[in-house]
Amino acid sequence: MDIKILDTSIYEHRITLGLDNEKVFKKKLDETDFIFKETDRYYTFDYVHNDDNNIIFLELKTRQIKLISYETAIIAKNKLLFFDRLTDKRKKHLYIMYGFVNNSNNDLEYYYIKFHKKTFRTFKEKLIFNKVHLEIPTSLLKPFEDFKNDIQFDLKIDNDLDL
Repeated sequence: MDIKILDTSIYEHRITLGLDNEKVFKKKLDETDFIFKETDRYYTFDYVHNDDNNIIFLELKTRQIKLISYETAIIAKNKLLFFDRLTDKRKKHLYIMYGFVNNSNNDLEYYYIKFHKKTFRTFKEKLIFNKVHLEIPTSLLKPFEDFKNDIQFDLKIDNDLDL
């Protein structure tokens, strides 16, 4: 039997890139009116905000490509299933954030989409490394600059609807 040694340097680079990006992104989050805390490194989502009425999760995906490189961005389906199965007396919210390189290829530009089960059910599934992902059309991603206003609006309306 042949045993192949996998080159994990690419994987390690992706982990380092993601962790470094989380620090940069946290500074942007701190500019909002909400206190987001970083979760444990191995928790399903990267950030959480808790208050008496809401629990808000953020998942950050770092990409080394421009937003326009592909028509879709991916998210692992198991993360969405985990969120959907969470039980909490408060209203729960999930925002998926993406960092894409900008046109100068130096800094990252951030975009997001709020998880709505009904909408996400319409997205195509794709099997990548034995894990099912959903393909999110990048045309549905909003620039991070809209996040502060959107989240304030979301928390003011009754969000228990399965949108």
